[in-house]
Amino acid sequence: KTSPLGKIVWAGGQPVEVIGVLKEESGFLSLGLSEMYVPFNMLKTSFGTNDYSNVSVQTESADQIKTTGKEAARLLNDNHGTKEAYQVMNMEEIAAGIGQVTTVMTTIIGSIAGISLVVGGIGVMNIMLVSVTERTREIGIRKSLGATRGQILTQFLIESVVLTLIGGLIGIGLGYGGASLVSLIAGWPSLVSWQVVCIGVLFSMLIGVIFGMLPANKASRLDPIEALRYE
Repeated sequence: KTSPLGKIVWAGGQPVEVIGVLKEESGFLSLGLSEMYVPFNMLKTSFGTNDYSNVSVQTESADQIKTTGKEAARLLNDNHGTKEAYQVMNMEEIAAGIGQVTTVMTTIIGSIAGISLVVGGIGVMNIMLVSVTERTREIGIRKSLGATRGQILTQFLIESVVLTLIGGLIGIGLGYGGASLVSLIAGWPSLVSWQVVCIGVLFSMLIGVIFGMLPANKASRLDPIEALRYE
């Protein structure tokens, strides 16, 4: 594509020179609207209107934003003979509102994730209890050969932790892949915090320790004689 800079286009029946080009919008929510910025005097002479829906004001320092915005709104209202037709849109207040919505959504998602963790932990505990039952004879043989209660306890705790660790890594992989897919389709930037990833991995291991304690304790308390008789 050739650059339109410096070329002459017709707007409202008058030739206009292109002095700049806006960056093309991209992403899932981009509307693909065509916009053109012209001097205000041209808006009145070529298009016969002096109405505008919003005004952007730039200040030298952040401390002047509120006072400048209020003064600009007052001047516009006085110019058009209105009282509240023009108001100041404070981006900080909008950001605070969005932050509150984000906090609520984070709380809801966190609650759902907590319930999922409890359900998943119960599933891991059931799997380990079944494993202990199926390996009762193996446990009896190990104990008869001199394995201590602590060694049996550690063995099943390690198995439980490895099980939840694998599940956590799979979940992180799926989450990263889903975020990348949404970023590719919607055009939104994705951010992966490796600190959060590490916390997630450690937390999944902690779930393995907590919910694997009961099966591991059951295995460590088995009587070797009764375990050897188990069929």
